[in-house]
Amino acid sequence: MAFDSSPVALEAARSRLERTPPGRVAFSRHDLRDGLPAGDSTIDLAVDSFVYKHQVDPRVRRRHRAEARRVLRPNARLLLSLAEPEDAYYASCPRLADREARPRAAVDPEVGVASVLFTLDELIQEMGDTFELERVRRQAKPGLMHGRWYLRRTLATMWRPTRC
Repeated sequence: MAFDSSPVALEAARSRLERTPPGRVAFSRHDLRDGLPAGDSTIDLAVDSFVYKHQVDPRVRRRHRAEARRVLRPNARLLLSLAEPEDAYYASCPRLADREARPRAAVDPEVGVASVLFTLDELIQEMGDTFELERVRRQAKPGLMHGRWYLRRTLATMWRPTRC
């Protein structure tokens, strides 16, 4: 199951999976404010690719974590990918709030979308109420953003639900 609130993002994802056998991935339009479209303890792996970081309000992020925990089976995993504060594109963006605020929040001036940029320590502290960190992978490589090349720095983390 793959979902997004943007029809444009869904179409882009469908086009990237043209070689996937039909029926392997179901795409649907869904708004996360309505929770995750899955029953309790029904998911083995949840992939959050650059979604969590757009939840600027800490209360919304807390609900997001609780929903992920709700749908994941006890031995399931959550793969969370986001941009690090050192990402060259986001480092060039204006900050959303106080320049000393942690975690840092920046606004993409091209699309007006805010992002929270966590260090690994900040992410561990935030996720610790619901998940335990299992694996970390950092990547730094050139990437195109709004027609220009930047050194993109991403943090991919694998989490397991904490025991109740």
